[in-house]
Amino acid sequence: MGKRWIQFAAAVVAMIMIANLQYSWTLFVKPLAKALNQKDIVAVQWAGTLFLIFETWVTPVEGWLIDRLGPRIFLSIGGVLVGIGWTSMGFVHSIAQLYVMYAIAGIGAAFIYSGSVATALKWFPDKRGTVSGNSCTIQDRISTCPKPRERRCRQKFVATLRNSIACKC
Repeated sequence: MGKRWIQFAAAVVAMIMIANLQYSWTLFVKPLAKALNQKDIVAVQWAGTLFLIFETWVTPVEGWLIDRLGPRIFLSIGGVLVGIGWTSMGFVHSIAQLYVMYAIAGIGAAFIYSGSVATALKWFPDKRGTVSGNSCTIQDRISTCPKPRERRCRQKFVATLRNSIACKC
């Protein structure tokens, strides 16, 4: 397997790792509302909206910067931001904190997504359309979990969230 296929596989794995920030969001809305004592789930849903806003609005500027500086720095920063944002969501005590952490995760997800696509395109100048299409398709297909797996994932997340909130009280 050539070096470019390893780069492509790494880019796709990075995209899969961030996919659940977006695709599994609805699984966590009710448990988060309960954990944060929010009677109105719309307030919690705004975190998902902020994630999408920050993920999409950052991408054009970041894509321009990737052309000038390369994707490596953005993939690295994106990983750190996603890690900070997603980990910190387990320790939030207010809806405002949830908004900030999910927005941070959204910026990190934008960095990873754009950096991964840029990497794939760089290593496959002869197959740009195929590689960009396949990287997005693979990410989307793998990140859609079967129902039993979703349930286990949600139960683990909620248990972790409850434990972290209970320990701080």
